[in-house]
Amino acid sequence: MENFYTGEDFTMIRIAMGSVQDYEKFLQENQETEEFKEAILVASNNLYETLEKKNRVSEATKRAILKYKIRNAVRCTPYGLFSGVGMIVSDEKTLLKINTAKVSKRARIDMKWLFKYIKEMLRDERIMSIVKVRKNEICYVSGNRMINPYFSAKGTAEEKTCDSFSIRYTKPVQFVMEICREYISYEDVLKRVSREFCIEIERTKIFLEELIRSEFINIDIMPPLLNTDPVQYVIDKLGNRLTENTYISFLRELNCKIAGYNMTSMGEGLELYKDITNTMKSKIDINECVQVDAKINLEHQTVAKTIKREVEKTVNFLSRLAAGYSEQDYLTQYKDDFLEKYGYDTEVSILEMLDNNVGIGIPANYKNSQRKYVDYSIRNEMLDALNHIIVNKAIIAIKNNQEIIYLNDSDMDRLGKHEVRYETLLNSLDIVVQPLAKDKKDIDKGIFTLLLSGCISSAGAFNSMGRFSDMFWKDITYDNQSIEYEEELLGKEYIVAELAEIFRTGRTANVDMNMNSVPYQICIECNPCDGKKNISLNDIYIGVDRKNNRFYAKSKSLNKKIYAKTTHMLNNFFGSAAYRFLRDISSLATKFQIGEIVTSLGNSEWEYFPRIMYGKTILRPARWKYENTKEKDFYTWNEKFVKWAKENRVPDYVNYTRSDNYLRLDLRKQEYRELLYYDSLKDDVITMNEDLSSEDLVWLQDENGKKHCCEMVFPLDKKKKVHDDMHNENFLIKEKPGFFSDTSRNLFPGEEGWYYYKLYGMSGREDEFIGIELRNIVQKLSENKIIDKHFFIRYIDNRPHIRIRFHVCNKNEFSRLFFDWLIEERRKGMVTDLSLSVYERECERYGGKDLIRFAEKVFEMDSIFVEILKEKKYHHQLEMSDEEIAIWSIWGILDSFGLNLEKAEKWMSSMISRSDYREEFKRMEKTYRQSIYMKNNMSTEVQSAYKNRNKTIKAFYSGIQKSGLDNAVSSTEEDIMSSIIHMFCNRYMANNSWERKVRALTRHTIYATLSYERFHK
Repeated sequence: MENFYTGEDFTMIRIAMGSVQDYEKFLQENQETEEFKEAILVASNNLYETLEKKNRVSEATKRAILKYKIRNAVRCTPYGLFSGVGMIVSDEKTLLKINTAKVSKRARIDMKWLFKYIKEMLRDERIMSIVKVRKNEICYVSGNRMINPYFSAKGTAEEKTCDSFSIRYTKPVQFVMEICREYISYEDVLKRVSREFCIEIERTKIFLEELIRSEFINIDIMPPLLNTDPVQYVIDKLGNRLTENTYISFLRELNCKIAGYNMTSMGEGLELYKDITNTMKSKIDINECVQVDAKINLEHQTVAKTIKREVEKTVNFLSRLAAGYSEQDYLTQYKDDFLEKYGYDTEVSILEMLDNNVGIGIPANYKNSQRKYVDYSIRNEMLDALNHIIVNKAIIAIKNNQEIIYLNDSDMDRLGKHEVRYETLLNSLDIVVQPLAKDKKDIDKGIFTLLLSGCISSAGAFNSMGRFSDMFWKDITYDNQSIEYEEELLGKEYIVAELAEIFRTGRTANVDMNMNSVPYQICIECNPCDGKKNISLNDIYIGVDRKNNRFYAKSKSLNKKIYAKTTHMLNNFFGSAAYRFLRDISSLATKFQIGEIVTSLGNSEWEYFPRIMYGKTILRPARWKYENTKEKDFYTWNEKFVKWAKENRVPDYVNYTRSDNYLRLDLRKQEYRELLYYDSLKDDVITMNEDLSSEDLVWLQDENGKKHCCEMVFPLDKKKKVHDDMHNENFLIKEKPGFFSDTSRNLFPGEEGWYYYKLYGMSGREDEFIGIELRNIVQKLSENKIIDKHFFIRYIDNRPHIRIRFHVCNKNEFSRLFFDWLIEERRKGMVTDLSLSVYERECERYGGKDLIRFAEKVFEMDSIFVEILKEKKYHHQLEMSDEEIAIWSIWGILDSFGLNLEKAEKWMSSMISRSDYREEFKRMEKTYRQSIYMKNNMSTEVQSAYKNRNKTIKAFYSGIQKSGLDNAVSSTEEDIMSSIIHMFCNRYMANNSWERKVRALTRHTIYATLSYERFHK
């Protein structure tokens, strides 16, 4: 079995504060300990206040307390003071031991509170007089408007908040943006605007305050989210400019109090915590003012490598399913739109691309997208096949009263030989496991079971540790080593940049705020930190790599591709479209996600499904599903549920599961069933997994010999791949043109004689339509001198259609004949719908404005060539395969650009691996070699169209050479040549996979022809 990943030695451990031995006793106690009270206070101030009241406690409150008691004993997921984290190292022996008496608290001001406090501070004129401001880099100009596509409210958003802002791009706005390219004193801006436009100071203040409120300009005291203590940052920024201020003094005092609280032992910080939160609420009254995490002292920090080896084995087994992975449909559709508008060989500003007016808009499924929603379901043929095997095993297991299904490598082999595409694998990931064993010695001997736990995996090593990174930053160098390895993995054409953004809900900043060693940063709506090179959004361009047909981001100033990473566990639904898109194309929507695969194993509809294991790893625990009757009273529901549980042999201990959250229940006891009843009132189906946290499977001990549940987060890195012959040490990224919008090149219907139609309805009959129907009307219009130019492309935009441009000489006659033809096509069922659109000339893609008319002539002759080919195919007058025709046509394009066989082979080999479609080529090598010089196998009409097309390309190429190309605003000669090949493939077949195939076959054919001619000289 191929190994794709290897584990890091550093591992995070997550430990429940309560011991499993004291679990039952603790649940029965009516008097809560001081430690538990403090944990409740940190988790829920309202619940704590209810507890403190001496009145009768409600049943709902009792249930809430019970849930926290369960969490305290068996939930390891970090949550306030109910669990803690630590760092351990994989070694030869397990010496791990914890000391719960020495727990380090890490309290810090909640970021939502801080954002609101900063907003309040800015009402003070003394504060405003010393701050600095700068243009918000996410804002851009569109026509006579300035757009802010993402309004973050700087983390203080309430429910009814605008998503974006648009203002008139007046001269005062333009002036402010010009002088605020870098941070400048607000007072200076105020005076300069007032002086420049003769506006009184008070009116100027209102104007600038509105620009600040709508976030067209940012303020420097908003803290960075990376490598920064946010409160100290605000204090330092203001303290250096203002000797004394009540706001600054308050923050300093608050910092001192929090530092004091962090020194207290568990259970001893109640009064100080209440004092801190009451003080904070006197300024900004929100529910949670302080965020608290716990670090558990580890007397010994090693765990046997046996666990890491088993994790590696499991991950490598599951990674074989990556061979069947396809990127998310919504991104594929968006990529098709990108290629239609810009092509492979142009890089477009991310801000312009996402604009609905000048770009292609926001992708489907993003917030504020104007596109139709696309289903998120996982598409993986290998997973479907493996699930078929699992279901068959489950049927046998249930029939034989067996509780476990075992998967093995031979099961994966049965799926067939599939090559895992290296680029679909994440560069690194975290895997969360719960080691189950009797004691430490058994772990050393390899006698243990691993349970994939909670949120099974993340899309990057150490992401699970992100929000705790400041707690370990001084102790270890794990992060620096991981980043260096990732840079080596990506290669010299890439840089790694940490992505940071202030979201509308400021509390999320508690999670995505982190310390890391990533050398670059991309900061949206937040300030960059010191010590990292900042990449502006204005500097980021998007392209599609022709070799792997995937999106990439690129820094124009650095001429490097960007791998945008995030060191946190927030999902990709947060933030601006730019933030989400950069995350998606780097990992989340383009890479194989193990967590998604594991949760899809087995049949999710069955009432019962057995445990699924691979080796020593429980991939999925046994699961029961109860169709919730939603009775109005507990006792009726309870009677039905107990009967069902008995009939289905549901164990006493289960985990009530919802997404990655779970609650351990003892179904023997009524109070637990009541808890389940009330918690699941809105659930149509109640899902329960078998519980495996019994005392005899818990091995981690504290200083008193008590056992604690634990989880381990193992980071794994993708192994380096030996690159093929198209990569070398001296690799340098070729500069590609940036796409710059120019509305003057967008032609409305009739402008300069151009009309652009989208014709829908010929799905499955496109070849017939192109070769017969379109060819007939074009010949008629041309012969009658009604048009002198036309060209078409195929396209899929929700539904397949043909896009046709006509250059019209006689508008009245065109309208009459063309629309008569359309009515006839409707009768034939060929055209059922149409639209008339703006013709956006692709000047940059084809050499600039001066050369676009030459390019349009090439488009016309290539269209006529394809129309004739399709006509002959339709009448069975063309015996050659589509692949032979494509090789012949592509070679004609290369030859027209002045490339001989040797140069053509060299150019194509720079983009195509010699292993692609090699087996197919070997079977047809002789036939394909004959395709290049296909002289006598074509009709005179086809040969003539071929020669005319190539003659036009040669004239275009001559024009390119004479005019010279400005590569800052135009494609290179090679890119133009590649675009013409792409457009032929689109007109002929309109299938990106087929295009990649025929490009590869053409490369192999040229190479083989060159070798053959050299040998037979």
